[in-house]
Amino acid sequence: MSAALEIRGLHHAYGAHPVVRDLSLSLPAGTIGVLLGASGCGKTTVLRCVAGFEAPQRGDIFLDGRPVTRPGLVVPPQRRRIGMVFQDHALFPHLTIAQNVAFGLQGLDRRERARRVAEMLEVVGLSAWANAWPHQLSGGQQQRAALARALAPQPALLLLDEPFSSLDEALRARLAHEVRALLRERGMTALVVTHDQHEAFAMADAVGLMHEGRIEQWGSPEALYRTPATRHAAQFVGEGVFLRGRLAGEGEVETALGRLPVRFAGEGEATAGQGNVEVLLRPEDVRLEAASPVRARVVDVLFRGAQCRLTLRLSSGEDVFALAEEAPLPSETVGVAVRRGNFRAFAG
Repeated sequence: MSAALEIRGLHHAYGAHPVVRDLSLSLPAGTIGVLLGASGCGKTTVLRCVAGFEAPQRGDIFLDGRPVTRPGLVVPPQRRRIGMVFQDHALFPHLTIAQNVAFGLQGLDRRERARRVAEMLEVVGLSAWANAWPHQLSGGQQQRAALARALAPQPALLLLDEPFSSLDEALRARLAHEVRALLRERGMTALVVTHDQHEAFAMADAVGLMHEGRIEQWGSPEALYRTPATRHAAQFVGEGVFLRGRLAGEGEVETALGRLPVRFAGEGEATAGQGNVEVLLRPEDVRLEAASPVRARVVDVLFRGAQCRLTLRLSSGEDVFALAEEAPLPSETVGVAVRRGNFRAFAG
């Protein structure tokens, strides 16, 4: 599959402060990629470089195999066939919703422009709001209108910068699923920037976890969650704890929960030797088991509807998380065990 977007060795700094460092990625046509990371990690700057709003100091950017940024060449934004949805929607307040959607269609004749606007409004479920003003729409409707405006010129690539951050949590989750379905249905290629891992996992075919201007790991949401490449990735994505242990044989670590089979991240196994090791345990890795000789005290119970997340304190003084359908009482002592599988380990 050909790459709709390819970035090679991108580097950009503001003054003496580098914000993107030697970043490379390839996004196949028809896929949704997400750059995930904390504020200030450089992800929005990458988006601005792809859009043509920033000229990086080094690196090449290709759209459908065509260079748009390289030394001595910066194709202006309006010639890149890119649609962009901003964090604050950026709708024109003096234009109706239909006029906002039509804004980038000046090259079409009047009939085709009207047809395209009507089609886009129908796609995002805003046909009845065509003649409304932006301030008359809810936050979710404004985001849909911004999406329709970005899609109307039929861009080769869609960029979304923290598209749902101004919305409440329930609406964010719903819109993330709706937008993903819409993009998949139309075969669009998109690159999304977000700090919200739930939003990233809801939308992405591939996630790039950014840290200090670099992509620390690029892969499927499942790979990022199950096999984090670094300790930072393990901490940033999902819930979990690091359980102390010592290497007790090839691929095994002795811990307060017993001997666990592990797979080391990166070069961890080679550097761990017989020293300290940390094992990543997710809440679903730990279960209650009455007959288990390993005992733990219930420290906290967090109700989550169908399940409860328990915080359990082991005899070593370490806390682990567990999921249970029926919650024991706080301070109760329970038997605990781990589910089968190879756990991610990091050299201590």
